[in-house]
Amino acid sequence: LAHRVTIMMHGRMQCIGSLQHLKSKFGDGYTLQFRIPPEHQPGLFEYLSRHFPHITLEDEDFGKVMYHLPSTQNGQPVQMSRIFGRIQCVAEQFQIEDY
Repeated sequence: LAHRVTIMMHGRMQCIGSLQHLKSKFGDGYTLQFRIPPEHQPGLFEYLSRHFPHITLEDEDFGKVMYHLPSTQNGQPVQMSRIFGRIQCVAEQFQIEDY
């Protein structure tokens, strides 16, 4: 596996670097993906919205959902540990199969 990634556009290299470097330079926020029974999808979104008000639904398919969470809320960084902690609290309740 390579440790560096190149992004090309129209056959020309636009940037090169490690995944972490590119994400910190060009990325904005987190993508959260879940495999969850369809009947629990609305409840999960409501729960996540209470704890992360700026979360948005990106895609919803039968048994799968994807959300976008900005990396900051109210000027404060959102910590990964907080995201995972909130998910773990309700994983059984919403029958989350994978995330």
